[in-house]
Formats: sequence, structure tokens, C-alpha cells
Amino acid sequence: MLHILLFILKIIGIVLLAALGLLLAALLLVLLVPVRYRLDGSWHGSPAGKVRVTWLLHAVSVLVSYENGLEIGAKLLGFSVFHTVSGEGGAEEDRDESGAESRVESAGESRDESGGEADGWDDDEFVEATSVGDAGSREITSAGDGEFIEVTSAGADDFVEITSAEGHKHRVAEMESDTPSVNDASDNSMSESGADALSDIEGEGNQSEEEDDSDDIVDRIESIFSAVGDKLEWADQKRRWVGNFLEDPKNRKTIRLIWRQVTAILRHILPQKANGQVTFGFDDPATTGKVLAACSVLYALYGTQFTITPDFENAVIDGDLQLKGRIRIGTLAARAVRVLIDRNLWRMIKKVRKFLGNGGK
Repeated sequence: MLHILLFILKIIGIVLLAALGLLLAALLLVLLVPVRYRLDGSWHGSPAGKVRVTWLLHAVSVLVSYENGLEIGAKLLGFSVFHTVSGEGGAEEDRDESGAESRVESAGESRDESGGEADGWDDDEFVEATSVGDAGSREITSAGDGEFIEVTSAGADDFVEITSAEGHKHRVAEMESDTPSVNDASDNSMSESGADALSDIEGEGNQSEEEDDSDDIVDRIESIFSAVGDKLEWADQKRRWVGNFLEDPKNRKTIRLIWRQVTAILRHILPQKANGQVTFGFDDPATTGKVLAACSVLYALYGTQFTITPDFENAVIDGDLQLKGRIRIGTLAARAVRVLIDRNLWRMIKKVRKFLGNGGK
């Protein structure tokens, strides 16, 4: 009975070890087997190119190409698992959009016809009526197009009906006449006697208002100078804090460590092989020279593998480009771990978060 139990435990142990071994092998494959990429591009009047990314001897493959349209495909163990081409159904989408717009327009027209003709009024147009003195003549100003229409049908109602040249009807509220009536003239004559008395009071009020305005201007100037002083003091405190932070020897050591790891990651990601030739030129020869000087940094990376030919006489761009590289996940993880295990890094992050939490003080 005991040997049977031991045999069962032995089988369980073997299965667990096999599972752990498979997990470890998969982890090593992910970390050590590089992801390879290749870029082929050209420009001969129009752009064209493709990017292929593969992993584990093309067990996983992704292809992105562009020539007449964008095409994306993915394969797993040689079997296609994803494929799409942009531009398919574009004409149908345009037709759907145009049809939707036509339906919306027709619906809007039918709604206008049904709603506008039912009650005889155009709700979308507003007009302003201004009396021009004659009780039987009024000037109508259209708010939409700025046209003027004269109407002779003015009654005692609160609203006047105006029919424009297009046949649209408008309802306009009666407005007071610009020409003063007899009652208005009598009221004005009676109010003239009190105008002189009010002018003295208004003069004193204007003088007090001017004094208040001058006091307000002084207060605003003082508040502006105070705010500027606070900003300058805050900027000086921030400058001193940043200076002390960067002068700390431990912080400088951590910053150098981060810089080394970042540059190493960039060198690892950049293509190891480059082949191609490019001919370019601009209308301004000075611009061509500046671009050539900027491209000179590629010579230190790829030497004679890449040929750049400037054309100082014609505006042209033409060329072919092939780039190859690989990215190893284990290398990136190792560089990241070297930074994350630095104790001073977390102390720096804590200081920065405290500084930002206190509003930069």
C-alpha cells in the first residue's frame, strides 16, 4: 500500500516538474529569442513600403504593407489568424453617408413645408419692425439677409402681419413710434423743469464715482504687483530646490545610471543593418544644405551602407530604404531592472512627489 502511494506521489512530482520546465522554457524563449523586424520602403513618385515583424523562426509573423492601400496580416505557425485591407467598402460608406444626408435634407424640407405652411408663419426667420413716423408706413429689417421691406398694413393690434417677396409670412410685434406724439411732447415739457435740478445731483455723483474709480485702479495695481512678487518668489524657491536636487551626489549618480541604460536601450532597438539610397532636393539650395548636414549623423551609425545624394538644382525626392533589426525582451528587462533596484531612485521619486504635492515649495 505504501509503495503505491509513493508511486502516485512520484508521478505527481514528475508532472509538476514537467510543467515548471515548460513554463521556464517559455519564459526563456520570450526573454532570449529576439523579435526581428525588417522595413522596406521606397518613394518613386508615391510612397510604398512594408514592415515585417517575426518571432521564433517565423512562428509568429505580422506584416504591414502599404502600396495602394493599407494591408495588415498576422500568421501563427503559418496559419492566417488576422487579415484586413483598408479601403474596402469605402464607396459604400460614401454612398451611405450621401444617402443619409439626402434623407436628412428631405426630412428637413418636409418638416419645414408641413410646419411652415400649416400655420402660415416662418419660425426660422425673424424681422424687426421700426416705425418711421407715418402711422401707415413701417420699415421692416430682416435679421437673416439684411433686406428692408416697407409695409403699409399697420393696425392697432399687438402684431403686424408682413408678407415678403418670397411669399413667407412673418409676425412682428408693434414697436413704439420714433416720432414723438402730443402726449410725449407735453410730458417732455413738464420734465424739462426738473432736468436742471437733477443735473447738479448727477454732477456730484459723477465726481464721487471718479474718486471711486481712481481708488479701484490703485487697488488693482497693488494687487497686480503683489501677485507678480509672489510668482517671482515661487520661481526663486523652485530654482533653488532644483539646483540642490541636481547637486546632490547621490542624485547625480542615479541620473547617470538612468542615462546609460536609456542610451543602451536605444542602441539595442535601432536597426543593425541599413541599405539604401536617397536623392533629395528643395527649391532653396540653403534648405537642401541644412537637411544634408542633419543627415550627416547617419554616417556615424551606418557608414557607407546608406547613400545620400543631394540635388541643389531641382526639387526632387526619390529613393529606396531597407532596415533590419532585432529587439530582445531580456535585454530590455535587464536594463530596466538595473534602474529599478537602485534605492536612491525611489528616494528621488519620493522627493519629487512631495515637492509637486506642496505646489513647488
